[in-house]
Amino acid sequence: MTSNNECRLELKYYSEDGEEGYPGNAEKYLEIDETGAITGKAISCENTDFDFRGKKEIGKDINASDRQLELRNGYDYPFIFNDNKGYIVLEDRESGRGLKVETNNSSVVIYTTNYPGNKQLTTGEMLKVRGVICLETQEPPIESNGMFIKDSTLVKNKKYSKETKYKFYNNIT
Repeated sequence: MTSNNECRLELKYYSEDGEEGYPGNAEKYLEIDETGAITGKAISCENTDFDFRGKKEIGKDINASDRQLELRNGYDYPFIFNDNKGYIVLEDRESGRGLKVETNNSSVVIYTTNYPGNKQLTTGEMLKVRGVICLETQEPPIESNGMFIKDSTLVKNKKYSKETKYKFYNNIT
């Protein structure tokens, strides 16, 4: 990206009505328990409210009577990629704007601002429940029981190399 003027870059992606997205090659997500801790159980996304393998409005199933969605008041889950390269796509079908994220991390946490608190955005507007989507490319979160700690441990004399690429585009036709 090149800018011909000095400007501030915030790597956030604001969701609006009609936003569609999918963690392209993620077929499983990690279950949480009643305390909010990840259990370690990977659940298939197929034919569930977590199935974003094709284009689907993010809000389509967010209010479904799914216990996992109820526990977090929306999406706040690690989706596990199938391959060494994961990708996520968000598109606004009305404006044509989009974001494609590629990473060599093994998961992406998709968070839908389920508990915004009393926060003001740089635009002056107040943050709304499910008004913003956050994509956190990472290894699965380390839980209090030490689960997934091996995935986030740096090994002495071994190079650590992870990357995430953001591609913004506009498909105006």
